[in-house]
Amino acid sequence: MIDVPAGVVPNNEPAATPPEATATSTARASPSASASDSGANGRHYQSARYKFSFSWGKDWSVSDDQSSATSDTLTLAHGDALLFSDVFPYDGTAKDCVNASIDQYQSGTVFSNVTPASETNGAPASGSVVHGGAFADVSADTTDANGKAESVGIEIVCWVVDPDAKVVARFEFVAPADQFEAEVKAFKKVVQTVKI
Repeated sequence: MIDVPAGVVPNNEPAATPPEATATSTARASPSASASDSGANGRHYQSARYKFSFSWGKDWSVSDDQSSATSDTLTLAHGDALLFSDVFPYDGTAKDCVNASIDQYQSGTVFSNVTPASETNGAPASGSVVHGGAFADVSADTTDANGKAESVGIEIVCWVVDPDAKVVARFEFVAPADQFEAEVKAFKKVVQTVKI
């Protein structure tokens, strides 16, 4: 399994989040939700605060499930791949969220050689998904817990969950490069279950 240090990928809201988005989103959050609410129930996830849910197959397992004052996160594992899901305040489009996430990977210290991926025909591996979401694939290098170099593939998907409250949902799927094509098929099945 990919060894990404805790907090590196989850909760890395794009830096462009304005302070007013946090206040607006918190005000629109579900009054029954608290920071201790868990969103995972069996093989289904419902954000504790926002209208965002999805499901996964029995071959996925929950690694982490947290909710804070302004964001909800869930981490799933599938073989050697990880899916980080978060819902958080952000004032921008789905494509803006994807691009800001790529910028963070490129400027961070955990991944190096972060490069936009291309389809076999040379076109960028990016576009749109269900519910008006946007996605992009990148390749990168990192090191595992033992210091061994590892190449990975990353697919980032964002959706605007509530344009009035300025809230987005984001998936960041990370798999070893040599397994990415096989693993991303399972990930795309999860994407198809998203409900907003």
